[in-house]
Amino acid sequence: MNILKPLQILLILFVLEQGASAGFFSSFFGTDTTLTHSPKSDAKDVSPDVVIKLSYGEDIYHSSLSTNNIQLTQLSSGKKIKGSVSYNSANKTISFRPNALLQRGKYHIVYKDILRRGKAFFFFRFYTLKKVEFDFEVTQAIKKLVLDKSKIEINLTGSETIHVQALYEDNTTKDVTQDVEWLLSDNSIVNIDKNIITPLKEGTTTLQAKYANKITKSIVITIYREISGYRLPPEPDEALNNSTLLGIDVNNNGIRDDVERKIIETYREPIKITYMMQTAKIGQEILENPIGAALEHSDKMDKLGDCGMYIDDLNISFDILQSVKFYENNMYNTKARVRAYLDYNLALSGGSYGSGPADWTADACSFDVNALLGVAK
Repeated sequence: MNILKPLQILLILFVLEQGASAGFFSSFFGTDTTLTHSPKSDAKDVSPDVVIKLSYGEDIYHSSLSTNNIQLTQLSSGKKIKGSVSYNSANKTISFRPNALLQRGKYHIVYKDILRRGKAFFFFRFYTLKKVEFDFEVTQAIKKLVLDKSKIEINLTGSETIHVQALYEDNTTKDVTQDVEWLLSDNSIVNIDKNIITPLKEGTTTLQAKYANKITKSIVITIYREISGYRLPPEPDEALNNSTLLGIDVNNNGIRDDVERKIIETYREPIKITYMMQTAKIGQEILENPIGAALEHSDKMDKLGDCGMYIDDLNISFDILQSVKFYENNMYNTKARVRAYLDYNLALSGGSYGSGPADWTADACSFDVNALLGVAK
């Protein structure tokens, strides 16, 4: 009696039965399969007409394929999605095509009880089982992404939130803020955690959001410092600022930015800041026209000096002489600016200028002293 054939039959039955245990042939016979699938796991940009594909590194026993092998479920409703199954032996790919367009939402797909060809053993081939599952999200085609702000300006000590809306082809919208990738032109200016923007230092950077292969328009984020209610202009580039007589005045308030920053950082109190800002403004006018309007500039400076004496008499510890030194050292800090200041003084030579205690009144001030003192208290 030939006992080999019954043994072969028994071995086949044993193998087919044990194949039901996950990874039996992979571990016992050393079969290794490389899997790829589309869409990718946790993909968020899947179209409603998606065909879900799974590719193995070895041939599938396609006779075992049916819709029972593949289960597609909409997670929000638990609804099972019906579809058709096909197999392409050339690229070893199983395709599942839903019978209808998928609605927007998250889905879970499971490939199970699928047999694939294994290595030959004696006179026959074995088939093993492989279970694969992953999630993906279906959206309508996105027309564009929109940030909820066109620009952002944040105090260095503050923070800001931002949101992103996806506009779909059916004109519906969805907040996708928590799923976007933030794109910053300068990561040293701000930090973004989820949708909270936290300043790191003064400066500007641009921001975009990316989601489902779409990118928003770029917006500018500006981080600034504020002292005693005064917003400091950006720190100017020193070389660029000093390359011209008038320098840089980004906020167009008639005061050079480096001088304005220095005043606010040094004097702190509103009454003193306002007085020194007025001084710097006249100084900028002097630089612009040191000779032709010298008398006009001198009259303004004399009147402001009267205002300073009035403030000094209010016992708020305001050193007029020190303020003059501060003004001249910071206002005229290049050779060209010193030359313009000398030209201004030469244009005034031979004249008689000045005032007396009778002129040291609140009327000499071009700002509301009492209101500023109220702020300072």
